[in-house]
Amino acid sequence: MAKFMCPQCHNEVTLEDKFCMNCGANLEVVGRVEVDKTPNEKGGEEPAAGFRVTMLSMSTNEQDVRELKEGTLTIGREKGDWIIDDPSMSPSHAMLTIKGDKIQVDDLGSLNGIYKKVLEPTMLKGGEYLLAGSTYLRFEAVSAPDEFALQMYMGPQDSYPVATLTILLAGCRDGEVYPVHKLPFEIGRESGDLQRPSDNFLSFKHCRLIRMGSGIGIEDVGSTNGTFIKIQERALLQAGDWLHMGQYLFRIESL
Repeated sequence: MAKFMCPQCHNEVTLEDKFCMNCGANLEVVGRVEVDKTPNEKGGEEPAAGFRVTMLSMSTNEQDVRELKEGTLTIGREKGDWIIDDPSMSPSHAMLTIKGDKIQVDDLGSLNGIYKKVLEPTMLKGGEYLLAGSTYLRFEAVSAPDEFALQMYMGPQDSYPVATLTILLAGCRDGEVYPVHKLPFEIGRESGDLQRPSDNFLSFKHCRLIRMGSGIGIEDVGSTNGTFIKIQERALLQAGDWLHMGQYLFRIESL
C-alpha cells in the first residue's frame, strides 16, 4: 500500500487526512507526497548513510559538529550525548533519532522549546509559536467575531481581524498584541506592519503572513537569520533543515 507524507513537515499522512496532524497544513491545498520506501533484507526501511549536525552560534561564530549514523543523539545542558553550556537550554532538551533517510527530533520537555526553520511557505492553524530574529510571537487565527474581539479591535475605520500576533516577553508573558486585518502582513526591523527596531537579528524585511488557500501561512522573505516555527513534541527532519535551540542554530546535512 502506498504511503504519503506532508510536503511541509514530512510527517506521515493518509489519503483520508484533510490536515497534517503535525504542522496543520491543509493537505487539500498543499497536496501529499508519495513515499517511495525501499525495503531492506529485514523488511524495514533502507538505512541512510547518516547525518552531520553542526551547531552554530549566531553571536560568537562558535561551531561544533556531531555525526549521527544510527540510534539516537541526546542534547542538553547537563545530560545527554552532547552537553551544551547554555543557560537557555534545559538539562535534557532534545533527542535526535535516525528514521530511515530522515531524523526524528523529540522535545524532551524543554522549557524554551525547539524551533524549525521555515524553508518554504508553511500553513498555520493557530496557537503556533514563531521566532523571527530574536522576537518570539504567538499566532492565533480569528475565526468568528465575539463581543470581546469587537470591543478590542473594531472601530469606525477598522475591519475585523483575521488573526493576531502576540509579542512574547521574558518569562513567557504576553506583550503587545497586533491585529492582522489584511494579508500579506509583513514583519521587519524597520519595515512592515509589525516593526521591531531594537531587534538587531531581525532583517529590514524579515517575513510575512500570507493567504494559503482558505488559511493563513508564514513565509520568510530572504531574511539573514531565518524564521522559525516551534515544534510541537516531535517532527521529522531531512538534510537541509535547520533547528533553533537555546542560543544556537543546528544545521542538518547528509554524510
